[in-house]
Amino acid sequence: MCPEVFEIRSDGFLHILNENPGEELRESLTAAEEICPTGAITIEQ
Repeated sequence: MCPEVFEIRSDGFLHILNENPGEELRESLTAAEEICPTGAITIEQ
């Protein structure tokens, strides 16, 4: 979810590709936060 911002690599860890995504990605980011199975994604306002 939201590959412009996040990537899960072969090491199994979530890597942040873009620490300051634009407002146009907010909906995708919120969805990623909600479905993250480990709770690793938290969106700060």
